Amino acid sequence: MIVRPIVLETEYPAFAEWWSARGFPAPPKPLLEDAHGFAVTAGIDILAGWLFVCGKTAFLEWIVGNPAVASSTTTRESVLTLLDFLNGYAKGIGVCALLCSTRDDGSLGRLMQRVGWAKCEGPPHQLYAKGVI
Repeated sequence: MIVRPIVLETEYPAFAEWWSARGFPAPPKPLLEDAHGFAVTAGIDILAGWLFVCGKTAFLEWIVGNPAVASSTTTRESVLTLLDFLNGYAKGIGVCALLCSTRDDGSLGRLMQRVGWAKCEGPPHQLYAKGVI
């Protein structure tokens, strides 16, 4: 698996379809324009997420998986690949802390806790934080 930058201008429609297929509205394209978008790929794109940098803190948001990839093992590996990549990327640009919110205590939240992210908030949304190492 590799992580590659997203070219929002040409790729936004494909990712918008992923959100739609999962029953969520796509974020407005202008909202993502100032973010650092990355996709995890292994022949096809498996996962995408956007990093919003605010000084020494960055927010990982709008994570979405390709609905055509049904393997939970592949999806889990792609999440871990993205989180590991973003830790190094954030460190390289001077970020000291990463934050990520999830909709609930679903599989993404459980996985993030297992790999060192700390839960910061309560229902209906969860906020996770991690120091950049």
